[in-house]
Amino acid sequence: MGVANNSTGTKRFLVLYHLYMQKQVSISNNSNSKGASIFKKMMEDKQAIHAHIQKGGKISDLKEKFNFVKPISITGK
Repeated sequence: MGVANNSTGTKRFLVLYHLYMQKQVSISNNSNSKGASIFKKMMEDKQAIHAHIQKGGKISDLKEKFNFVKPISITGK
């Protein structure tokens, strides 16, 4: 049974570190996807609507600025 020397351990560490960094880069690149930008826009709209309501505004004042969807009934009526 062979014993790994210090340089073998260093090589393994560098290979694992390189793979780890590649994974981190790919994760950060995926956050710039179209879905992420849509979600970001939704959160910005939600914050704007919330701020408007907190200041005493009405949702009907925002109908022209935001596209509100009509909720679907569970019973289908």
